Amino acid sequence: METNIVQDTDLTNKRLIVQAIQGGATAAKIINASDVFVAQWVRQKCHFGCRHFGQRFSCPPYAPTPQETVETVKQYRQALLVEFGNRHIDDPDVGPKRDLIHHLLYELERQAFLDRRDQALARAKYLELH
Repeated sequence: METNIVQDTDLTNKRLIVQAIQGGATAAKIINASDVFVAQWVRQKCHFGCRHFGQRFSCPPYAPTPQETVETVKQYRQALLVEFGNRHIDDPDVGPKRDLIHHLLYELERQAFLDRRDQALARAKYLELH
């Protein structure tokens, strides 16, 4: 029976990765949740280095604290890491791109839930790289 569970999990993972790529992601892969690193300095970078601080619910001060994020991640064995390539915040198409990203993450979370991953949870973070 254990072998069937592992095979089902592998199939579900592959299906989610394919769905992410077909939905517009540039890359997607399964990683161990324990490999997710949460740094304390990131919140400070947002607070003092981003003009969008406090303007989005996915950003501080609304977003979970680093410690809350660490505690949440500890409850998972695996994570689906999804990349959308370079999406610069000043790009005039960023709104539609953001909508695409949110819609795809919602669909991935929904599919994972339907595949009996009851704790499925999608979160998006946008990076502004110079």
